Amino acid sequence: MNYKGQDLRPGSPHTFTVDTPLVFQWLPKRYGYPIPEKYLERLSNWAKREDTRVVKLVINGSGFTPEQRKELENKISNRKFNPNKNIELIDFNELDLGEYEFSFHLQPNKKTELSKCPLYNVSQYFKDLYSIPESKRLSFGVEIDTMRIFMLLALKSPMIYFDFDILPKEDKKVGEIQAVHGFLVAENDRKGYDYDGIASIENAIIALSDAGRVKIMEIYNEVKNKFQKDYPLFKLSEHEIYKIMEEIVYFTLSNDVLLLISSYQDSNKRYNRRLEEARLLMQETFGFKTNGGEVDIQYDNSWTKNKDELYTKEEIAKIDSDTRVATDMKGLITEPIYNGEHMYRGVKVVIPIPITWQTDGQ
Repeated sequence: MNYKGQDLRPGSPHTFTVDTPLVFQWLPKRYGYPIPEKYLERLSNWAKREDTRVVKLVINGSGFTPEQRKELENKISNRKFNPNKNIELIDFNELDLGEYEFSFHLQPNKKTELSKCPLYNVSQYFKDLYSIPESKRLSFGVEIDTMRIFMLLALKSPMIYFDFDILPKEDKKVGEIQAVHGFLVAENDRKGYDYDGIASIENAIIALSDAGRVKIMEIYNEVKNKFQKDYPLFKLSEHEIYKIMEEIVYFTLSNDVLLLISSYQDSNKRYNRRLEEARLLMQETFGFKTNGGEVDIQYDNSWTKNKDELYTKEEIAKIDSDTRVATDMKGLITEPIYNGEHMYRGVKVVIPIPITWQTDGQ
């Protein structure tokens, strides 16, 4: 793979230094769903603590009302919120995807002929996301993970991506981190809402060097194939990109795993040992925390029962007010936030209250 004139090869080591930029992402599930205040506080805390780093916040600007976008820009300009002036706001829709752009059909199911399905490219999909009918959109988990891949490809490396539930360890900075392949991800500690059985690693953290782009490109190629050849099934699978990432990392280490288990003769023991050795080896080689990253992963299950929801009542009232003002935008699909799906990290819970769809008054 060639990147910035370099012939990149897999397996090239990299040290993520204390000035490596941090990257955060916000993709509104519905039009008018801004970044919750508690997440903005976390962003501010990261920028204050990691004062040697640029902290990049990438948003899908299409999901913000003009008032929400202005408020976010003003907050980032506020000296109290951003005293080191190291927070940078980036609109995903303004990134140049260049060679990574491709076209695909929004095929709702296999029975529908492609010729009858609208043709989109990736940039157009995210720009027009909130006017695309629900039946033709990807699952929200896939949308988040897909945006993340393209965001990482479009931004300059090295960088370290964090979900908003990645928190600093008390009295510690992230520090310097070693990566033998120039690519690190979050270890699945099996404490999340249903992460047990999904994957040994996950994309709540992605540390990416120039050499690490080889791995992201492998993931990208699989995702592109899913978009173009298997959209109906891809759109229904919340965790598909997790699985793709784990398979690519696993096959990177498959020969090493086979060597580790070669002494086991019993088939059941061999199989179970293989799984455990694979998990441990993946985390040893590609785990962010295992390789020195000083962070805490806080599974913020805000959508579950008896937990605070993603937004406060005050935030919900303001969101409803902002979106009502903005519903004259042609083709916009909106709904009151308290009438439907609460989201976080690609998971949704449907509250059994009838939903009222508002689409341009039609």
